[in-house]
Amino acid sequence: MSEPEPALDTPFAGIDVNKWLIDRARSAIKKKLGADYDPDKLIRLLGAVCKAENLPDSDVLDLAEMFIFLMDHNLKWPLGSQIFRHYLNEGGLYPPVLFLPSSHLLSSPDFRSGVCSTQWTIIERAIADRVRDTTGALFPRDRTTGEPKPSVVTDDLGTQITVTPAPSPLRPGGTETIYAETSVRAISEEKTELAATFNKVGVVSKVTVTSTPASETSWTIEIVEWTTWAWERADFNPSALPDIQTFPINVGTFFGAPWIEKQVIAILEKQYAISAQCLDNLIGFDKYMLQLANKQFHRVNIVTGQTVDYFPKPFDVYFSHWDFFAETNQCGAPRTYTITDFSGMPP
Repeated sequence: MSEPEPALDTPFAGIDVNKWLIDRARSAIKKKLGADYDPDKLIRLLGAVCKAENLPDSDVLDLAEMFIFLMDHNLKWPLGSQIFRHYLNEGGLYPPVLFLPSSHLLSSPDFRSGVCSTQWTIIERAIADRVRDTTGALFPRDRTTGEPKPSVVTDDLGTQITVTPAPSPLRPGGTETIYAETSVRAISEEKTELAATFNKVGVVSKVTVTSTPASETSWTIEIVEWTTWAWERADFNPSALPDIQTFPINVGTFFGAPWIEKQVIAILEKQYAISAQCLDNLIGFDKYMLQLANKQFHRVNIVTGQTVDYFPKPFDVYFSHWDFFAETNQCGAPRTYTITDFSGMPP
């Protein structure tokens, strides 16, 4: 026989429900987090996030600590939890930079294809512009104005590289190093660790190219070396994102049993008019993490029970370099090819 449900006599998230539901919701949270947390407060926090309402820093930290635990133990997202921890900068131990292996990105076919399509387009055009130039122009140039413009890129150790405009040796024949930087989406599929953690990253290529005149109108182009790396600013700035980052953390993540989840969702829909999308996945949490930046907090972690000091601050993430042809040449960019130019020939 099913357990009888007591009368609806207990306030819960602004609605009268039976105490039986609250007790089971509390038990489910403790089983999931290994710690007690008021289910009424959790419901209110989830509702506030879904509606992008303001929250005090203490509540944001409650959620951040829960999310870190869930990323470690439920989602199995070690990269996601590492980014959260590094940002919170517990104990002030972390430097404002993080170095990661490029395998995190290269595991994504979307990323590899995106790198090839964007980087090859830029490099191919840059080489062609230099080979076909007959005016002695300086490179690099501004794409809009055509005027010489220094190029500044960041290497995989965080050092800025400045390329000063200079004549190109490619038309008469010679060797030049060309840099290209663009933004590439890490992965198109939502609800994945990579998409939720980085979404888009900056990708930089360093390409050493040699040109050899084959005739009066053609040049043989050889790409001698092509090294690529990536970086990103981990600042949780929602205005810098092209899309809303999504976490597959939802009501069911906290409350487990479907029947509890169903009851809680009904409360959220009735009391907060929460959209089904947000009930299924937590969206827009970046703005809450951003509000913590450059502050200091001394508190007890609501999951571990340990006293902690937080010094949240944005930081740069640098991914190790890789060989473009070996790892990301999904579009078949050639190592050797021919460029023709008839502009200098008499009519």
